[in-house]
Amino acid sequence: MNWDWNLALPIISFAALLSAGLTILGYYLRPPVGDRHALLSGIHHHFPIFSFHRGPPLKTPPLREGRRGGDERHFPNRTLVYICKPLTTILIFLLAVIPGSFLKDGYAFAIGAGLLFSLAGDIWEMLPRRHFLKALISFLFTHICYVLAFLSHPPGSAFLWPALPLGLICAAILAYLWPGLSDGMKAPVCVYVAVIGLMATLAVQNALEFPSGGTILAAVGALLFMLSDGALAVNRFRRPFHSAEAVILTSYFAGQLLIALSVGLRTGG
Repeated sequence: MNWDWNLALPIISFAALLSAGLTILGYYLRPPVGDRHALLSGIHHHFPIFSFHRGPPLKTPPLREGRRGGDERHFPNRTLVYICKPLTTILIFLLAVIPGSFLKDGYAFAIGAGLLFSLAGDIWEMLPRRHFLKALISFLFTHICYVLAFLSHPPGSAFLWPALPLGLICAAILAYLWPGLSDGMKAPVCVYVAVIGLMATLAVQNALEFPSGGTILAAVGALLFMLSDGALAVNRFRRPFHSAEAVILTSYFAGQLLIALSVGLRTGG
């Protein structure tokens, strides 16, 4: 690796991890409803595009009476989420392009392009629920880019080893989600699950057939990305759960970070 990569790697990685942590924290630091109206009126009036949010929709919980008879309604800290969520993906993108091979190597270019589609998906997900299909399409293109990157090593004899278990996992997830999907979402979700399953299978196959720091990081990152998407789908379509934000975003950002770092290890900087 060259000197610039060695210098930038720890700095940008730390910044990305800090930003990711603040994003997750934003879902648990919930100011009182009085602060909500002041914040939202300012944001929506001056920055209408920031009605946006990889986590569950930013909905306001129903009003309930507190022990002292006051309003205990809270909502996610949108300031942290709006700023830190896209910032984290931008920082991870920088990790993929700083090695200098973004426009020279097909693997690096495909990973970088996938991260840009992820950034678009992050923004679409932060918009109202009706934009979820646009987010799904953006992340679908992310996985297609990653498939193309991982095809730099053509499928070999090791392909079936991850294909069988990951295929069964994808089928089980789809079967579980099916009753909660609307007719309009069934086909897109089927395509999405198939592509992410292929992406993860190719990444694991590369790590098995061509073991190296880069292929192993990419394989672990792909599996974490798959975990994030599975948790997001379950939370959105079937069974919302309290720790959704932490599970979805931790696995998502960790997976993207590892995939981005695989570029520098693969190219040698």
